Amino acid sequence: MSKLIKTFNPYESLKQEQNKTSQELDFKILNYNTICTNFKTRKKKTYQEEDLNLFYSDEFFLDGFQDITQEFLIEMVPKNSKLFKFSFKSDKNLLCLKASLVVSSNLSYYTELKNDIFQELFKGMVKYKILIIRLDRNLDNNINNIVQAIKQGFKDKEYEIIISRGVDTQEGKIDEVKFHRHLDDKLDHTYDEKDYCRPVQKDELLFEYVLKIEGKKGKNLQGKPILPKEIKFLNNPFKLKDQSIYEINFNDRIKYYSAKYGFLFQDNEGYGISNTLKVSQVGLKTTGTIKTDLDEDVCVEIVNNSIDDAVKSGIVNIQTSKVKINGNVGYTQLHGKTIIIQGATHAKSQIYGSDVFINIHKGFLQADCVYIKNLEQGHVKAKDVYIEKCSGAIIEADNIFIKDCLKGNKIYPRKKLIVENCMKDNNKIYFEYSDIEKSNKELFNFKDLSVKLEHSLKIVLLNLEKTYKYLLSEQTNFINAKKCKLLLSAYSEKLNKYNFLIEQYKELINLKFEISSKIDKLNEKMDGVKIHICTNAKIDIGNFICFNINKDEHKYNLVSSNLSISFQNQNPTIKECEKYSEIELKEFSSVFDYLKQ
Repeated sequence: MSKLIKTFNPYESLKQEQNKTSQELDFKILNYNTICTNFKTRKKKTYQEEDLNLFYSDEFFLDGFQDITQEFLIEMVPKNSKLFKFSFKSDKNLLCLKASLVVSSNLSYYTELKNDIFQELFKGMVKYKILIIRLDRNLDNNINNIVQAIKQGFKDKEYEIIISRGVDTQEGKIDEVKFHRHLDDKLDHTYDEKDYCRPVQKDELLFEYVLKIEGKKGKNLQGKPILPKEIKFLNNPFKLKDQSIYEINFNDRIKYYSAKYGFLFQDNEGYGISNTLKVSQVGLKTTGTIKTDLDEDVCVEIVNNSIDDAVKSGIVNIQTSKVKINGNVGYTQLHGKTIIIQGATHAKSQIYGSDVFINIHKGFLQADCVYIKNLEQGHVKAKDVYIEKCSGAIIEADNIFIKDCLKGNKIYPRKKLIVENCMKDNNKIYFEYSDIEKSNKELFNFKDLSVKLEHSLKIVLLNLEKTYKYLLSEQTNFINAKKCKLLLSAYSEKLNKYNFLIEQYKELINLKFEISSKIDKLNEKMDGVKIHICTNAKIDIGNFICFNINKDEHKYNLVSSNLSISFQNQNPTIKECEKYSEIELKEFSSVFDYLKQ
């Protein structure tokens, strides 16, 4: 006699019923309900068989409920032997369930065969506590195909089918840090600009943070969660100190760019771009060559407290807008706009800049404005030079101011030479006639051009006057004869000519001003050089004024403290002149105040 039972464990119920009778029993699954519990909301919901399509949604299956159980309505029946049987197999996480149906050769088709196959399938799933949900959408068709094969006599065969699938985990992806510019000075770079000493360009990509992808949990066919592999993420290390670096967010990453030209750095407050690079030494094994755009306002500071050179000798050099060196400079090259050297320079060093201060200089220097405390056998080419002490040096400049001129100097002033305290022996002051001769030719050419320009101006002014009179006289006729195309055309042509002459006149006036300025400067140069040695300065014997004319040197003893030198027809003229006033001397030396250290 059959018996209906509601149970969560059909096999336990079968066992209990079997203990009550000697007849061997089995059960049929008549119906089942799926009961879901949400632990967060403490709510339960029951789904009938017709509602189970909801569980095909991965999101619903994963996140809708934390616990899923099934309650079965079963019928106890006498056990009958079957001529087919199922064997189940699955992956280790029980995410994909497959079954092999083995059919006996004695099995013949009968009407309820399909139902019996499903009964055995579901009973096997219940036995292994596999939820009867998320069944393969082709399961019914596959069972039909098996039944049809049996009906057609294909027996003693094994059929494999997919029963159901859970939801696999989505493994996370570790985040990634990409450096396009490095701060590590131990990285392998060539001698020419190690990475941390190489300036970054405005809007240059510095580094990237590729976002992490969190793993997603899965759920197996028993309703148990499966966790993704644990990943130790790096997290974003790029903390920004200020707005000198900006970031752009993309879907999968954050990119960091420099907001200005400068040097990349990192301190306790984060990453930033600085106008100043501070290093302890520049050399092949430390920084390599440091090169920057000379038009950018950046500074390289070298602070060296050891006896070794701050800038070592060798193939490396510095090229930057501003250089501050607290130490000595070896046999190398420096290029910059502002260069400050607190130590000494090597005899074979080469320095090129605009404004330069050097404590002790022994090498070559070319600049605009120069302040040197001690010039020892060095060579200076400049526009304006202030030297506290010099010996055995070569000085070439427009304006030269020397406090103490010691022995063996060769001085080439082009405009002014002032010696304030003393001039020891064996100093020579040179004047190159070739420079004067060149200036003479330039002056002649500019004066000739000025005469031609004046003639062109007169012609343009005459044409302007004629055109203006015509326009003025025909103005009334032009207004009254608007319908006369011939008259209108003639008047418009004259008006265009007048405007063209105005523009031509402006260009000639500007050119006249430029030529006049050139002539004034050349006249000033032709007036000669004024040498002033302060009256309280002592001039030793053996100092000379030298003229190089046609490769011949002409020497004159320097005996007077206030002289003016000029050339007339290749003949030098030396005459005494008024000395500079204290105000003039102070005004001249004040040019160097900003360079004094």
